[in-house]
Amino acid sequence: MKLKILQVLLWLVIVVLGYNIVASVQEPIIFKETKEKRFRTTIKHLKKIRDLERAFFEIEGQYEPNPEKLIRFLDTAQFTITQQRDTTIQEFNKIYQITQDVKKTIIDTIGKVSVKDSLFKTGISNKLFNIHFSDKTQIFFNIDTTSIKNGDEQTFKLLEIKASKKDILKDQNPDLVKEELQVESVDEINGEYIKVGSLKKLHFLGNWPKSYESTL
Repeated sequence: MKLKILQVLLWLVIVVLGYNIVASVQEPIIFKETKEKRFRTTIKHLKKIRDLERAFFEIEGQYEPNPEKLIRFLDTAQFTITQQRDTTIQEFNKIYQITQDVKKTIIDTIGKVSVKDSLFKTGISNKLFNIHFSDKTQIFFNIDTTSIKNGDEQTFKLLEIKASKKDILKDQNPDLVKEELQVESVDEINGEYIKVGSLKKLHFLGNWPKSYESTL
């Protein structure tokens, strides 16, 4: 009887060990799949927020760090649609006391279109700043703005939008998350944040590799 009990216990130990071995092999694979899926979703939102900020800048002349104001802008703002045409008019030249033809460019306003209809045709606007991958993960987008001057004393406004990889992966294995935050590779998103734009240079590029672009 004792021998049978020992045999059963031995088989249980073997099953548990086998499960742990399989799990230890599978966990990094599942983590990678989860990470890449969440990163792609986050990048999609980052690019839309960037587009919204550029629309805000086009209309208001500045960037807006407050998400609530951006949403209000999205719900109400409109782009003005213009049409440029060249024409010739007659003007009286006071110096030569003659009437002469003068070429001019005229810009006509032909209509308006809402920012929301122009930028958000996929229905993402209602959840633009609100992503939940699980009960433990709520993603916050940090928006920072600043200004710099070039050698000619021209002022340029800069924009940076970012999301923390730690927040995105909050419900995942802490050891794998720690490795992800320290990753350095041309095929991965380096650093602790996924971001677009910069507070040091005038650009709106993202810090992710092309492999993430191809699936968006």
